[in-house]
Amino acid sequence: MIFYFSATGNSYHAANRLQNVFSGAVYNIGDCLDHMDFNFQLEKNEKLIFVFPLYFWGIPTIVEAFLKQVTFYPEEEINVIMTCGGTIGGADRYFSKLLKKKGFRIIKIYELVMETNYIILHTVDEIEIQQFKLKRAEETLGNIIESIKNQGESYHSSSWMGCKSKIIYQLYLHGRNTKYFYTSDRCISCGKCERECPIHIIKMQQNKPKWIQKKCVHCLRCLSNCPTGAIEYGRWTIGKERYHYPQSME
Repeated sequence: MIFYFSATGNSYHAANRLQNVFSGAVYNIGDCLDHMDFNFQLEKNEKLIFVFPLYFWGIPTIVEAFLKQVTFYPEEEINVIMTCGGTIGGADRYFSKLLKKKGFRIIKIYELVMETNYIILHTVDEIEIQQFKLKRAEETLGNIIESIKNQGESYHSSSWMGCKSKIIYQLYLHGRNTKYFYTSDRCISCGKCERECPIHIIKMQQNKPKWIQKKCVHCLRCLSNCPTGAIEYGRWTIGKERYHYPQSME
């Protein structure tokens, strides 16, 4: 059984590849929250796998909200793949504590470095570098799959940066403001951002998207997937390339 959250395709791609190997259903965490599905029965010997990106070395709020409500039967072992642009820092420590409260005895956490979409602070790598990183990620994902299949050890334990993760993560938790999102004159009023927002806080008003809550997940799905590149976040994203997992690699 695989649960995933993905904004621009990295974790979605990983979940699809996992589905090709492991039996069981695949669930979008956002859909589970929408339909209030919080009780899941695992078959005998079925693997339980979570795949999601990290933000500021921490867990997306939508993932934590789901985990605090969900129940699994039985609930002994869980495999977690964290996608990131560089390192997961100390996110494994925080997440392990959360999972232990849920009753998991065996927690295996894997780091999968891919490409960042968080262009508020970063810039997207050039295509050649993206291709190199994603090719390397495919190899790493293959190794992770073999480890999960053979009940091997996880590939990650907190780095020296783990001690800073709590501080960095607070920047995410308190800085998820929506007030800086806006659309340029390139907006064609297609409504894609409204349809795809994982927590449904974008509403079309007078043919323009409006962010109707003060905070969001800050996954940047709306900004990255806008077909005309019309969505910006203050001055920090102007002129920057957007990223989503290349369709040619799906």
